[in-house]
Amino acid sequence: MDIEYKKNIPLQKKDVISLFSSVEWRSQEYPGDLMSGLKNSDCVYTAWEDSLLVGLINALSDRHMVVYFHFVLVRPDYQHKGIGQKLVTLMLKEYKKVHTKILMAYNRKVRFYKKAGFKKVGYAKPMILTDMADAGE
Repeated sequence: MDIEYKKNIPLQKKDVISLFSSVEWRSQEYPGDLMSGLKNSDCVYTAWEDSLLVGLINALSDRHMVVYFHFVLVRPDYQHKGIGQKLVTLMLKEYKKVHTKILMAYNRKVRFYKKAGFKKVGYAKPMILTDMADAGE
C-alpha cells in the first residue's frame, strides 16, 4: 500500500462524501456545509491511495495561541495501518509553535490520541452545542 499525503489541495465533493460515508459520520448529510468548512479550514492534510481519498485531518487555528483539530478520519479498510497516526503527526508538526492544541476525542478513540501526546485534563471538560446531537463522530 502506497499512501501519498497532500496538504491543502482542492477536494472534490464526491471524494469527501465517500470518505465521510465510509465511517458513517453525519457530516456527510450536509455536503455543502462540509465542503465550505473544509475549504475555510486553516489547514487540511489528506491521505490518498492512488485516486482514492482514504484519510483526512483538518485544523482551525489562529496559528499562535490555539489550534483545534476537528476532523480526523480514515476509511475503515485503511485503519490500523498508521495513516491516522501520520495525519496527526503532520498536523502536530505544522502547528508545533502553537501554544494549545485541542481536539474532541470520542471514547473509543481516547487511547489513539493519548499515543500522540494528548491528555485529558481535570480542569476542563469538553462542551458542545450542535444541531447534530446524535452525531457519532
